[in-house]
Amino acid sequence: MTQRVFKTGDIVKLRSGGPEMTVTSVEGDDIVCTWFDENGVNQDGIFKSSILTGTSKGLGPDPYHNIDPQA
Repeated sequence: MTQRVFKTGDIVKLRSGGPEMTVTSVEGDDIVCTWFDENGVNQDGIFKSSILTGTSKGLGPDPYHNIDPQA
């Protein structure tokens, strides 16, 4: 299975949908994100990397930073 690796500054979304979020820190498999809700209020949350997906905004050449642990 492919492991998702995110770094501070990446723009991510929940795999199930929702707002774009900015990664503010990475603590092991816990990804700390910030975003603005529908009322413009800044929110923060901690998510497991397995439930996040990268977006093409704010990322390097590999938009999902996928690393195959089998490689």
